[in-house]
Amino acid sequence: MSACEETYTYFAALRPTEIRQSGCVLLSLNGSCEINSFTERLIISATRIIAVDGGWSHLKNLGCRPDLLVGDLDSLPEEASADPLLNDVACQLYDRDKDETDTELALNLAVREGADMIVLLGAMSAERPDHTLATLYLALDKAGEGVRTLLTDGRSVLIPMVGPDRCRVDLTDFQASLADTDRDLYISLLPLTREVCGVTTENLRWSLTDSCLARKEARGISNEPVPGNNFFTISFATGNLLVCLTSEN
Repeated sequence: MSACEETYTYFAALRPTEIRQSGCVLLSLNGSCEINSFTERLIISATRIIAVDGGWSHLKNLGCRPDLLVGDLDSLPEEASADPLLNDVACQLYDRDKDETDTELALNLAVREGADMIVLLGAMSAERPDHTLATLYLALDKAGEGVRTLLTDGRSVLIPMVGPDRCRVDLTDFQASLADTDRDLYISLLPLTREVCGVTTENLRWSLTDSCLARKEARGISNEPVPGNNFFTISFATGNLLVCLTSEN
């Protein structure tokens, strides 16, 4: 398996002796972010929280003090300098004229520090789809190096995976964030390579068994969890796969 020999569980419930998920780093980026019980849970479970430039604003809305501020600060609001949540917060500042994005710098830092799971909060932006795609490619690269990654805006989750791999996705917290809305949950499996083969799923309405998903087809779009189950599993042998959790009215 590329990232883990055993089945990895995304959004696993913390053990009674755990306050946070060991090895989990959260990067708060400057894209879109819906504040809800799901994003609050992601914040609570992270062992280290890094504000990436203007991504500080999401942490402010969540009342969360970051452990580190990273970036060239070109998107950080002026009022941030007076915010008590940033008092005495360590900074790693970079020049605006550089080859890397702030997200890339923060991702590399988290990996160097030993993260085995990186949550990219605020990673999606309708105004800057180029940033969204670049961040997805960066996260996929880290997944290939054995570091679990996911992108989210609070309403959707993107999980890039590199085969061979298998995982279990616990839906409890994500579904709870939809409880007071009229949105439905959809699960899509999108090949990032020409084919993803050996795909087997459990607890999805339209199940797959040792199947191949082709990038030229949209076969994996808009699946649903089996009613009464709060998780699903997926495994595959070859290729790169994007697992998408989305909610829609």
